[in-house]
Amino acid sequence: SIAPKLRYHAGGHKLDALAGATGLGWSLDLGASVNRSINGGMTDDDGVFNGLRYLKNPIIDRNLCASGVDYSYALNVNLGSNDIEPDLFSYSIPETGGRFFLGQDVGSNHTDPFLMPYQPVKINPIYTGGTIKSFEIIGTNGTTYFFGDDQNGNSATETQIVYNNDQTTTGPGINNWHLTKILAPNSNDAIFLSYQNANDITHYSKTWSTSFRSNVPVEAGADDNITTPSAIVSDRKTTQKNVKSITYTNGRAEFIYSALGVRTDQPESAKLEKIEVYHTVEGTESLLKTITFNYSYFKNGADNDGHLKLDGLSIKDANLSESLDYLFDYHTNNYSWTHQSNRAPSNAGNTDLEKQDFFGFYNGIDNDHLITADFFNNGFVEVVGDPVDRSTVTTFMKQCVLSKITYPSKGYTTFDFETNQYKDGNTIKYAGGLRVSEIKNYNVTTG
Repeated sequence: SIAPKLRYHAGGHKLDALAGATGLGWSLDLGASVNRSINGGMTDDDGVFNGLRYLKNPIIDRNLCASGVDYSYALNVNLGSNDIEPDLFSYSIPETGGRFFLGQDVGSNHTDPFLMPYQPVKINPIYTGGTIKSFEIIGTNGTTYFFGDDQNGNSATETQIVYNNDQTTTGPGINNWHLTKILAPNSNDAIFLSYQNANDITHYSKTWSTSFRSNVPVEAGADDNITTPSAIVSDRKTTQKNVKSITYTNGRAEFIYSALGVRTDQPESAKLEKIEVYHTVEGTESLLKTITFNYSYFKNGADNDGHLKLDGLSIKDANLSESLDYLFDYHTNNYSWTHQSNRAPSNAGNTDLEKQDFFGFYNGIDNDHLITADFFNNGFVEVVGDPVDRSTVTTFMKQCVLSKITYPSKGYTTFDFETNQYKDGNTIKYAGGLRVSEIKNYNVTTG
């Protein structure tokens, strides 16, 4: 069975947060997924590094001093031409979840994935031309979950490519394999999922770095006593897929989205407008219910539409006559920054992206860059720019975070949160993100 859930992440919104198809903080959970974090090159890509990918290049048993081949291997690792980092995968199915990485090939044979933590599940990567196109996962109860290709052979994957302004790139590589089929054990009872293209979205980020020379002769005209931080802007482009339908033995669910260009926060993305659920009895299909999603926008620091905001949803019967309404309220309807991570940031300092704490949350403090050290090399090298403050500021932490759910009965639940804390020696300090401090439930009262 499969029961899609509407989930909310209440940990606070980082500067680089984007709103998905159901609004900022909300996501539609289909119950199972396989995702990948690419480290170095793609683990399974034959084309990158001239075929010198991680799976085909043993790291152990190399003699860099006695073997010219091994020395060249190490040299290419240093130059970034050989991939020695395994990609990290994560998976979730209704029974369990965790992470895994792929072991290096033994000859022409692929090794089984290494699961963290170990679980009694079977993960089968399916290769096409040396690249993983799909997965099969057999759960603890014998249910088989299929990811990546639907029953018609259509791809249900999302790919990602990263461009840096230093001219380096990573990808393109698959970073998400969507659930396409669930097969019950010892039967032909199956659930099928299909997907539709949802256009590309580009996610921009900026990192700062600095360097200095130590214990080397000073060159003419060089100043080895100062170092100037520099920024690299990266844009990560992801192909998006949205679930289109779920088909099961006695019915189906259809997911209907807005057209592209409708959203003012992310014109390249769609929003989920409604879900229609159909029931089949003796070969006759009829509409069972319709779930409609209602939206507005959180306002940004310039009082413009910032992020898609889910205001509520309505569940109506087949005749659309009776409605069960759920309403959502938030601690604020606006946030203090103007940065939108689907739009290119400035390459200079003193922007919203420099006003962030160590955890990626907005702190409102003007910084020229994000290098916190004032000096390097035992005080002999000074970092150019004013001192940087990346401390966590609680003022902004609850902005646009869920505060109340009102139910069809008119009863409601309220949520309050507090900023995370940690202990540094004997000093209590704030850390980015939120934790629940109080939940209260209220019944309907009649007077």
